[in-house]
Amino acid sequence: MLAYIFGLISYFGWGIGDIFGAITARKIGGYQTTFWIMTGAALLFTPLAFLYWHMLISAPLIVIAAAILVGFLYQSGNFAVSLALVESDVSIVLTIMGSFGALIVLFSTLFFHEPLNLSKFIIIAGIFLGVFLCTYKPGAHVDRNHMRGVWLALYSAFSFGLFFTVVKLFTPTLSWFWPVYLSFFWLPLFYLWFRRMHIRISTNALSKARIPILASLLLLRGGDFFFNVGLQHGLAAIVAPIGSASPTLSVLLAFLIFHEKLTKRQLIGIIVALTGIVALGFVG
Repeated sequence: MLAYIFGLISYFGWGIGDIFGAITARKIGGYQTTFWIMTGAALLFTPLAFLYWHMLISAPLIVIAAAILVGFLYQSGNFAVSLALVESDVSIVLTIMGSFGALIVLFSTLFFHEPLNLSKFIIIAGIFLGVFLCTYKPGAHVDRNHMRGVWLALYSAFSFGLFFTVVKLFTPTLSWFWPVYLSFFWLPLFYLWFRRMHIRISTNALSKARIPILASLLLLRGGDFFFNVGLQHGLAAIVAPIGSASPTLSVLLAFLIFHEKLTKRQLIGIIVALTGIVALGFVG
């Protein structure tokens, strides 16, 4: 029963949290959305640092340094998806981002020689076909903003896929917590880069989108916590398929809230990709 509770919390947390993230991004911009949500997440997760402190102090420095470097993928992926939510249709962006699970399987096969059976291969091919159908319009006029959002979403899928693949090297030493928490060390560097590029990060933005920022923070990071705790307690067989299906909820809510008008080709692509994402959660 506990496994289903953890799985459903991650499902609804990620599914609804992504929508609040999209609302926030369209209110105050992608840069500020991710910066303030991640800053809040760093504060929210700080009490857990004491619980996992013994793992950090016993880890070799080279492992800690490598985890921090890899954390760039996690943080830059979050910035990319927030920017994409401003540029392109929310349903398309979240579908593309949700395909990172397929990349985890492929990267794990490539780097760690994990087996890739026929059923996984067919499902992954279906996911990529769906992503292709919902992003590529043959002979259509190219909307530069839309395509920029598509490329940002593709980068987020790539960065998340690579991050959660490489993190497997660190989890025996640092558990799931420290690779994520150490990634917050990139936030000051991002802030300095934003200032150099004249990208404004202001506390005034918090007052403009206080509720959606807080909702997105609690839902997304709450989903992270319960999903990882479920995996840590050996409940992956139930927690993983339920949690990984969250794009089905976020895409459905995107249609209802943002009233997006997509082509038939894009709708078919989204359905095909989401079906593959759900199926991969059960066979992977």
